[in-house]
Amino acid sequence: MAGVVAATAVVVPGGVAQAADGDEWRAIRPIVTLPERDLRDVEAVSATEVWIAGYQYSSASAYFPILQRWNGRNWRAYDPKGIGFEGRLYDLSAVGPNDVWVAGVREEDDETGLTETYLGHWDGSAWSMVDAPPANEAGGSVRRVAADGGGVWLADAGGRVSRWDGTSWTTHLDLGEPVYALESFASGDAWLRTESAVHHWDGTAWSQVALPEGALVYQVQITEQDGAWVPTPAGLLVWGNGSWQETPFPDGYQNRSVTGLSAGHWIRLGGGGEWSWLRWTGSGWFVADRASGASREVTADSAGRVWGVDGVSVAVPFDPQQTRLHSGKLIRYRDGEWETVSGLPRANYILRAIPGTDKTIGVGVDGITGDLKAITNG
Repeated sequence: MAGVVAATAVVVPGGVAQAADGDEWRAIRPIVTLPERDLRDVEAVSATEVWIAGYQYSSASAYFPILQRWNGRNWRAYDPKGIGFEGRLYDLSAVGPNDVWVAGVREEDDETGLTETYLGHWDGSAWSMVDAPPANEAGGSVRRVAADGGGVWLADAGGRVSRWDGTSWTTHLDLGEPVYALESFASGDAWLRTESAVHHWDGTAWSQVALPEGALVYQVQITEQDGAWVPTPAGLLVWGNGSWQETPFPDGYQNRSVTGLSAGHWIRLGGGGEWSWLRWTGSGWFVADRASGASREVTADSAGRVWGVDGVSVAVPFDPQQTRLHSGKLIRYRDGEWETVSGLPRANYILRAIPGTDKTIGVGVDGITGDLKAITNG
């Protein structure tokens, strides 16, 4: 069922293009939140509009949303209409600077015991609440949102997938299990992934997409830049023209375990006590082949610089013995080596390219102190 595209593997060890004005990073600390918080999504719309969403809490039963915007100079916190200080935000989706959506939940209804779906919309000047489908007994509250020029897809915790056309909601699927990834593209296509299956919207109908042998559902990646793709022990599969197109890994990298994935066709392979990051560029393979370096995420900006996030752990006293807390740090791959970018706060950064530039922003929580951090070279 998979179409195979022959490809010549070109291994490029290091030799990354450099641009001096993007080498300097700085900390841009977000608005202070409560000591306990969970960052759920980062959406970069432009150099003057980067959104972060999540929630903060003071106890196990009192949650407050986090919604902040970086305008290129400073951060501003928003209280989206309709959620107040009683809920959690899980997902962001942006069509453009004047069309950003956020989805989450409000506190439980005292009568039904169900959390209420929350859906908010940014029109470039203010947030407004959009009426969402009511919660249902299968789990109800929204976990994923994907917006495009024609409307908005929502997926709730029970696997119900609905479409907003600007006037009304239509239920398209009722999968009976949570949706873990949902993306809608300008082309009119949409994709979603559950624990057991992958589904594709072709502009007319949803259909389940079978995976080739060796491909694992939980490793399927769905991004607007890349479409749907997944690794196998033999190579990279990318969906196109109604089938999976395969590009084999370079010689010596096949049949190794996949230990990590990152947007942009980055695949982390382990084996023999070492690992490598491989990226298919469209014409050849870029290989960062080292025994240490980015363990969590890696990205290449439009100037050719390769950035990653590596794990950091610290032993701390904890009765009756020590425990280890984990965070991350920004690193760069240059001249065949991974190097730490000095002078930056540590955090489990989510890296996003800033549209219209060759710059990057990172936002994350320091797993050791719990602080919310942000950095940029823009």
